[in-house]
Amino acid sequence: MLGAVFLCTRKDTGEQVAVKQVDYASEEHVARTKREIELVTSKITEENGARFVRYYRAFENSQNSKIMNIEMEFCSNGDMKELCEMYEQQGQRFSQEQVIEYGYQLACAINILHNDLQVVHRDLKTENVLISNNYKNLKLGDYGLMKQLSTAISHTAHVGTLKTQ
Repeated sequence: MLGAVFLCTRKDTGEQVAVKQVDYASEEHVARTKREIELVTSKITEENGARFVRYYRAFENSQNSKIMNIEMEFCSNGDMKELCEMYEQQGQRFSQEQVIEYGYQLACAINILHNDLQVVHRDLKTENVLISNNYKNLKLGDYGLMKQLSTAISHTAHVGTLKTQ
């Protein structure tokens, strides 16, 4: 379920967007993931949406029904994993202010997911924390493994992304 992400430009608005192309094992998995993404994005509003990557639409590939394209907001500063690696390569550390601000933003996003939207992310990792607005704003992305809180308890074992070397 790994995917490639492409930077694209919408023809209708000229806006830059990210399009994640994911190859699934079955058409059923494509449909289920599409429903989960639509469920979560239908709950994200202007009021609570500043902490989440906006998803515009998900659609099947016209040549292969096991491939889904997910069109989403482009976060120009990459993800937290890339930022951490850049800091490490440059011998830098995050300032205390950055750690507090980023920690606060993540805590707010998780609070909105759990308490307002009644959803569990289930794949929180640095690659799914995207950065925008000149490194000032963090946004959670990758909604593929999210579950409704009421059903998530029975689905929490063995989910997420395995760490490989």
